[in-house]
Amino acid sequence: MVKTGGKIRKDRDGKEYFLIPVKEPHPGNNIPCWKPDPTADNIYFTADELQQIQIRIIPPSAHITVWRVSGPYRKNSLNDSLLFSVPFDPEKDPTKAAWQKMPLGEGPGEWIAELDRFFKEVNAVAYLGTEIYSPAEQQAMFYAGSDDGIKVWLNGAVVYENNIKRELNPDEDRFKITLKEGWNTCLVKVTQGTGGWGMEAAICDLSGKPLEGLQYR
Repeated sequence: MVKTGGKIRKDRDGKEYFLIPVKEPHPGNNIPCWKPDPTADNIYFTADELQQIQIRIIPPSAHITVWRVSGPYRKNSLNDSLLFSVPFDPEKDPTKAAWQKMPLGEGPGEWIAELDRFFKEVNAVAYLGTEIYSPAEQQAMFYAGSDDGIKVWLNGAVVYENNIKRELNPDEDRFKITLKEGWNTCLVKVTQGTGGWGMEAAICDLSGKPLEGLQYR
């Protein structure tokens, strides 16, 4: 204010008051919103640059919509963070675990496995399993969101783990995987502390686009 001609004064009681100059406004040029400036049409990103973009929209067709579920599993009085490292039947020998079809959400979240609607538990874990058919051996990006922690196996090997307490934010985690030609087994462990409990996952190519020819069973 002082830089533009204003002043600060004090009255007899020592209280400050401000003298603010009055100036005519000078608005900028009016640009109609229906006539925007031209945009560049030659902007391209490499695959590595695309991976650095934090905000992305994964197409619905890339999400996995076929899951089997096993659980819930608990052990003594262990909380969800400690249960993250405890192996139960699905990760020791999936053939010895009891599995059933996992019903998914409806509407926009039809690919979300809403475990909290299926199980009413605290301090527990559940496992989701599916098989992924790939027409060729290829690298891909695996996207996942979970409430709470998540551990992922592909063809029996751990490919990702995040022992965390959080709400489900779609596609929050992402990591590279290699799909072999033919059927691939995928196992996901999801921990539950309190509150919400769920998971969703998607598979894309390295640029974030759906992979052609993938099937699930």
